[in-house]
Amino acid sequence: MKTQPEFDVLTSRLADASGALGELKAASDALENLTRELRDNQRLLEQILKHIPALVIMIDPANRSVQWANPQMEALLGWTPEEAIARGSAFFDAVLESEEQNRIAEAAAALTDESQHVFQQICRMNNRFGDALRFNSRFSVFERHANGAPKLLLCVALDITQQTETENELKTLLRNMSSPEDDARVRSITRRELEVLQLIAQQYSTKQIADALHISIPTVETHRRNLLRKINVKNTAGLIRFAVEQRLID
Repeated sequence: MKTQPEFDVLTSRLADASGALGELKAASDALENLTRELRDNQRLLEQILKHIPALVIMIDPANRSVQWANPQMEALLGWTPEEAIARGSAFFDAVLESEEQNRIAEAAAALTDESQHVFQQICRMNNRFGDALRFNSRFSVFERHANGAPKLLLCVALDITQQTETENELKTLLRNMSSPEDDARVRSITRRELEVLQLIAQQYSTKQIADALHISIPTVETHRRNLLRKINVKNTAGLIRFAVEQRLID
């Protein structure tokens, strides 16, 4: 027969066990609620990624392969995400010209510096049927290796092909209204020089232009000199005035 002290100890232990069970149940309920909330958020994210009018891709830059893509890939490029993943680097060879691949690789390499997380550029992509498309693409570091190099890049690309074609048609129409001399000057400007000119008009410094286009400062200065020579003006104000008159910038 238990003595009163032993009975009191047993009662206390039972009370502690009951309290612990109560806390365990409360923790279990909280975990269940959190799991339900995470599941709901996942479904919401899947719906957003399914219907967002943009291409979203997770890229392994070292192996030039797609790790994941949203369903919009099939609508925009003609390949399903599963096909893009299975094709490995051959997918990028089919979609991107070598020049575009090199530009992306150079920009990704610059992201090894952990202070750099994002770069943005216009990418020309070919869909499955050979049509050339233009995308305003934003690349950000999703995961890094121990040495800081990007392990995974998240790319969000918006199709601007129709917008670009409309702008080009308007520019062509306006150029046809220009003098033959101005038309010749416009046609002499390369794509890279035009990019430099557009950034000059946005009051970017030489270093900022170099960073934005992932080129060296001397290269920016060379493009600026070429623009001055081709357009036949003496300074930046002349460049901007010509660009505005010819509708080369907004």
